Amino acid sequence: MYFSESHYTLSDLADRGWTPSAIRDFLSGGPDMTTENPFCHFGSRVQLYFCARVETMEARKDFQAWKAEQDKRSAAARVATLAQLGVRKQKHLEWARTVEVEVFEVSWETLKEAANSKNKGHLLYARGEHTDWEWLLSEASGKPGASAAKQIIRSRVLRALASKFPKLEAAARRQALAWFDRKGEVPEDEVAAWAGVGYQKAQIKQ
Repeated sequence: MYFSESHYTLSDLADRGWTPSAIRDFLSGGPDMTTENPFCHFGSRVQLYFCARVETMEARKDFQAWKAEQDKRSAAARVATLAQLGVRKQKHLEWARTVEVEVFEVSWETLKEAANSKNKGHLLYARGEHTDWEWLLSEASGKPGASAAKQIIRSRVLRALASKFPKLEAAARRQALAWFDRKGEVPEDEVAAWAGVGYQKAQIKQ
């Protein structure tokens, strides 16, 4: 309580589980006092409620019955939200597994010469200049399951490059292993996909 040890602010009440409607219904008559907002002199005055008044109300059976029902609704809402997030996550992961990963047409010799001229590694150059790598990772971000979705995108792009340019396979496998080891959630289907190019599940840190 920033303002007084003897008063609760609206923010304090919210932390104790009070809603605006509960404040209106159980603390009718409004705040016990108001004071100037120290953070914004031009803002609304801060409403203060005596702690004893609030705590007496919280001990009443009608308030406790309301609070129990409110907690039940909040818990149900959290369950529903988590379920919805789970559905959205699965949809996002399905997008990551099925979105087109295109390797732009270029010969190995041309790619190698261009990478060398820019003093870049062949895999790094191919990934940055001949795939939709950046766009795909951008699309994978900011949604439920983003960490796993980005792992899938990274893995699929590397596998596409390894398939298109066999000379990149070893480097792509090393990079996949490094990302799988340090960048969070590792989808099992991508682990299995790398088994076909020498990637072993046992290599992943559990």
